[in-house]
Amino acid sequence: FDQKAVTAFKKRNNLEDKKIILFSGRISEEKGIFQIIQALDLVLREIPNALLLVAGSGARLDNVNLPIRSLGWLGHEEMKIAYSACDVLVVPSLIFDSFPTVILEAMAAKKPVVGTCFGGTPEIIIDGETGYIINPYDIKTMADRITDLLKNPEKAGEFGKKGYERARDFFSLKHQAETYLSFYVSRKHALG
Repeated sequence: FDQKAVTAFKKRNNLEDKKIILFSGRISEEKGIFQIIQALDLVLREIPNALLLVAGSGARLDNVNLPIRSLGWLGHEEMKIAYSACDVLVVPSLIFDSFPTVILEAMAAKKPVVGTCFGGTPEIIIDGETGYIINPYDIKTMADRITDLLKNPEKAGEFGKKGYERARDFFSLKHQAETYLSFYVSRKHALG
């Protein structure tokens, strides 16, 4: 993405010199917002310049004495910039999200993802290769995985690169159309 746009985004939102943990989605208990806030508290012990960037709407995050920047819902182009500006996307959903597209969007921006073990997330992320799969109720492990990626930019970059390749190779519109077509052709032959 255009580095000038990313720099301007960071400056406009006071994100310069920060390690940015992005949460994108509805701000609610079901989406794991309280778990990520608890994890942030642990991350800050090792990475004092970490910050949680929240792109979404819902519950207010008042009275949280931690570095959190809540931007509300962002448009499509602004979200692309947010993905490019972040260091890691965290998807700590406690509910069955069948296929969180925010993960693919972050992977398309070559960003690593720390994602929930619930729902369809484990079908998207390859644990230890494109990101980490965590149980969002295990706050310490979530914090450890986030910290690992923030402390090791080479590893985060490699996860991001592999995530991009996975999104391109397995989740593109072309690949999905070919998969469906193949399924229907094989069913047609099987049924005679």
